[in-house]
Amino acid sequence: MKRTNFLEFFKSYAFVIGILKSFAILSCLFAGWLFNNLSAGLTAATTIIVIAPSDIPGNRKHHLGGIAIATLFVVISSITINYVHAYGSLWQLLLTMSILIFCDAYISLYGARAAMVSIAGIFTITLALARPLTGISILYNALYILIAGIWYIFLVRVLMWIRPRQYSEQLLAKCMSLMAKYLHTRAVLISDVKNRDANKQVLLFLQTALNDQYEKLRAVLLDSRSKSGKTNYLQRQFLIFIEIVDIFELAIANPIPYEKVDKYASKNSVFLERYTNFLEELSNILLKMADYIGERKKESFSISLKSLLKKQLEFKESYISVSQEGSFSEEQTLLEKMYYYLEKQTQNIYNVQQIFNNYYTQEVSFRDEKSYRRFVSSDNYSIKRLADHFSLHSSFFRHALRLSIVTVIGYLIGHAFEVQNPHWILFTVYVIMRPGYGLTLSRSKDRALGTLIGAGIALVIVYISQYIFHLNFDTYKYIYATIILLCMPMGYGLLQENFSMSAIFLTLYIVLVYALFVPDAMSVVQYRVVDTLIAFALSVSANYLLFPSWEHKNYNLLIVKSLKANLGYTNELIKRTENPEVTTEYKVARKKAFLALANLNAGLQRMLQEPKSQQKNYAIRNEIQVLQQDFLSCVATLSTQLTENSSALINSLFVRAIQEIQHKLQHCVELLDGKLKQEVIPFNPKVFEELKEKTLELFSNTEGNFAEKNSQENIRPQEMLFFTEQLSYLRELTENLEQNIEKMLYSKEAIQKE
Repeated sequence: MKRTNFLEFFKSYAFVIGILKSFAILSCLFAGWLFNNLSAGLTAATTIIVIAPSDIPGNRKHHLGGIAIATLFVVISSITINYVHAYGSLWQLLLTMSILIFCDAYISLYGARAAMVSIAGIFTITLALARPLTGISILYNALYILIAGIWYIFLVRVLMWIRPRQYSEQLLAKCMSLMAKYLHTRAVLISDVKNRDANKQVLLFLQTALNDQYEKLRAVLLDSRSKSGKTNYLQRQFLIFIEIVDIFELAIANPIPYEKVDKYASKNSVFLERYTNFLEELSNILLKMADYIGERKKESFSISLKSLLKKQLEFKESYISVSQEGSFSEEQTLLEKMYYYLEKQTQNIYNVQQIFNNYYTQEVSFRDEKSYRRFVSSDNYSIKRLADHFSLHSSFFRHALRLSIVTVIGYLIGHAFEVQNPHWILFTVYVIMRPGYGLTLSRSKDRALGTLIGAGIALVIVYISQYIFHLNFDTYKYIYATIILLCMPMGYGLLQENFSMSAIFLTLYIVLVYALFVPDAMSVVQYRVVDTLIAFALSVSANYLLFPSWEHKNYNLLIVKSLKANLGYTNELIKRTENPEVTTEYKVARKKAFLALANLNAGLQRMLQEPKSQQKNYAIRNEIQVLQQDFLSCVATLSTQLTENSSALINSLFVRAIQEIQHKLQHCVELLDGKLKQEVIPFNPKVFEELKEKTLELFSNTEGNFAEKNSQENIRPQEMLFFTEQLSYLRELTENLEQNIEKMLYSKEAIQKE
C-alpha cells in the first residue's frame, strides 16, 4: 500500500477539495431535510458523489466545463434508464444499458478528465436501477440533479475565488520536491554502484513525474495569467517555474557517463565525493524552498554554496595543473564537464533564491510567456478521434465493450439470485476496471485491501459500541456521525492521491452510514466485503477473457512513437550546427523525445503486472528501452558540446554522421510499421572513417599541445576526439537497436506460427 504523509495531506489542496465535496454532499442532505423532501436531498447528494471525480483542476474552462458535462451525462442516464425500466421490457433495458455504458466508457479515450466524466454517467445508470422511478418523478429527479450540479459548480467557483493560488502553489512545491529527489538520485547513482540499475529506473520514474507535473503547472500558470492578468505574485510563480524547468533541462542535457566515472573513481575519489555532496546541497536547498511555498512569510535563504563552490574550484585547478602535464586526458574533460554543470546549476539556484527573497513583497520584472505556451499539450476533442478508435484494435473500444458486457452480466446475476445491494458490485467494477489487465489487477488489489481494512475497522467500532458497551442508538449515532464527518473529506480528498487509503475511509464511512439505518450492522460489513470480492473476480476475469488488451500487442506502437520523437530531436540537433542557441523548437522536440521514452518505460512496467504468459519478448523490449535511454543521453551530450564549439569542420562531418544515424532510425520505424520498401542499406562508413582520420590528423599537427585550437579548423584535438567517440557510440546504439527490433519481430512471428 502506498504511504501517505497525513501532515502534508492536511495542508494540501486535495484535502480542501475533500472538505468541499463533503460539504456539498451534506448540504444537499440538509436541504432535503429542511424542505421535508429527503428523496430530493438524497438524489442531489448522490449526484455530487458521482460528478465530484470530474472536478480536476487545470484550465478553468475545461475544469468547470467537465463538471457541467458530467452533470448533463447524469441527467441523460437517469431519464433514459428510469423511463426504459418503467415502461420497457427486460431486454430493452439490457440493450439500453449496454449502449449507454459503451458510449460513456468510450469517451474516456479523450483523457483523464473525460474518463471521470464518463464515470458519472456510468454510476448513474446503476443508481437508477437501485432506485427506479416512474411518471413525473423521473423529471423531478432530473431537476434535482441539475440543481445539484449547478450548486457544486458554484462551490468550486467560490473556492477558486477564496483560494486562487493554493493549487498552483502545491504544484510548484511538488515540482521543486521532485527536482530535489532527481538531483539526489543523480548523486546516489555515482556513489552506489551496486544498486545503479535500480536507481536508473528511479531516475526515469522521477523524470516522467516531473514532465507530468510541469505540464500541469505550465497550463495552470498560463491560464491564470490570461484570466487574472500578469500580477506580481503570478509573475513570481512563473519566474520560479522557468528557473526550475531550466534546472531540469540542464540536468537532462548533461547526463553523467557512469562507466567513465567508475573508471577514474579511485584516482579522483575526493573530487567525486565533493561532487555528490554538492548535488546533495542543491537538493536540500530545493526541498527547503518547496517547504516554504505557501507559508506566506518573508524568509531570506542563507544558501552556503559559495564556499563549497570555491573549494571545488581550488580542487579542479590543482587537478588540471597536474593533468595538463603530458598528453590529453579523457578524465580531465570528464571532470571539467561535471564541474561546469554544477556551476550552471548553482546559478539557477541563486536565481530562484532572489525571487524567493521577494516572493510576497517587491515587484519583479515581467517575462513573455508565448514560447512557453508551446510546451502545453493541447487537448484534442475532435470527433475524428472517436471514429479512429472505433475498432477492436483500439484498447478503448475493447474496454467500453467489455464494461458494457460485465454490467449486463452483473445486473442479471443480481436480478436472478436476488443479491443484496447488487449495485455495490457494479460500483466497484466501474471504479477498478481499466483498459489494461495490469492496471485493473493493481486497482483491484488496492480496492480489496482498502475495503477489507475499512470494513475491519468499521466492524470493530460497531462491535465495541453495540455489543460490548451496549450503547443505545441515541448514543452511538453521535459516535458514528463524528467518525463519518472525519472520514468523508479524507476519503474524497485521497481519491486521486492514494486509491487504497481512500478506499479505507470511504468504506468506513459508508458502512457506518448503513449501520445507522440497518439494525444488523454486521451483515452490512459482510455484504460489503463479499460484494468487493465478487467485483474483483468479475473485473480481473473480464480483462483476461473478454477482448483482452495485452501490453506486448501495443508496445511496438510505443517504440515507433519513441523512434519518431528521436528523429525529430536529431533534426533539431542538426539545426543547432547553424544556430547554436537553444531554441523553443529544440526544447519542444527534446520534451517529446523524453516523454516518449517515459511512455516506453511505463508500458514495460505495465507488462510486468501481466501474467507471465503474456510477457512476450520482455528481455528484448527492456533492452530496446535501455538503448533508447542511452541514445537520448548521448544526443543531449552532443547538443551541449555543440553549444561550446562552432567549428565548420565539425558541422560538416557532424551533419553527415547524424543523417546516417537517422537513416537507420527510419529503417527501424519501417520494420515495426511493416512498410519496408527497400532492402536494408548498411551504414555508410565513409563519414565515420573521415572523423577518425581527421582526429588523428589534428593530434599529429598540434605538436603535443592538445589544449590549443587548430588555427585552420578552429577546434581542439580533444574536442574532435569527443565528437568522434560520441558519434561512433551513437552509431553503435542505433545498430544494436535495429538488431533487437529485428530479433523481437522474428521471435513474434515464430510465436504466431506455433
